[in-house]
Amino acid sequence: RLQLPLTFLVVALALIFLDSVNYLVLLRNIQEDDERYGSYRTPQDAHYIRHLDKEKQYKTQRNLYLTLFALTLLFAIGRITDLMQEHADLEEDLERLRQSKLPAVDSSTGEETKNGDPTEIEMKPMPSKKKD
Repeated sequence: RLQLPLTFLVVALALIFLDSVNYLVLLRNIQEDDERYGSYRTPQDAHYIRHLDKEKQYKTQRNLYLTLFALTLLFAIGRITDLMQEHADLEEDLERLRQSKLPAVDSSTGEETKNGDPTEIEMKPMPSKKKD
């Protein structure tokens, strides 16, 4: 039910992450070019533009960290929901086993049959629901 919105959210966060990385690389290249070839700016403009570049770099790095945190959190929440679903399934199986543990009475003789004996319940291992 939530698969489509979560997929959309993961894709959007991945795109924001890639945009942040791309912009940081662009800022790094601009800084390297200014150091290598010198700046064509006046000293007053250079100070102002350097300040703006640092501000943009800070905001981009902040966005980068926030998107990585959000992606990590989404994967953790997904794993927790998988574990909760597996727990609910196991509780249902346990309840079915408890119901089958009740002594069964043979209608023809009125005696308990061996099917009601708890030692006769065959326990099979549950297949793992991990996604490969």
